[in-house]
Amino acid sequence: MKHTNLVPVLAAAVIFLFGCDAHRSDDPEAGDEAVFYSQNGADILAAISSESHDRMIKLSVAKDYLGLGEMESAKKVFLVKPGTTCQVIDPGAFNSEVRITNGPYFGKSLFVAPEQLRRK
Repeated sequence: MKHTNLVPVLAAAVIFLFGCDAHRSDDPEAGDEAVFYSQNGADILAAISSESHDRMIKLSVAKDYLGLGEMESAKKVFLVKPGTTCQVIDPGAFNSEVRITNGPYFGKSLFVAPEQLRRK
């Protein structure tokens, strides 16, 4: 069985995910101080681990608000206010680990979508 039809699809996916336009000048790097950002000013969901972040995204896409509520009750996800400051520990393509430096979650390490962070 030939898989030659997959090559263009895989190439397009790689270009889409890692395209040269994907990096913004205000994308924070490891060690940078950053702020949580929301285009519409809404609170931002952040998770306690990469695995919890993945699960949170799946539940969000499925519009499983009960599941998200269970994660919040179990303290696996938190609602963080836009403008909350943090230090970037490990920036990533799908989630970034940060340490909160002000507000009610001061000192907590959380994982957040990288597009919801801006260099301070």
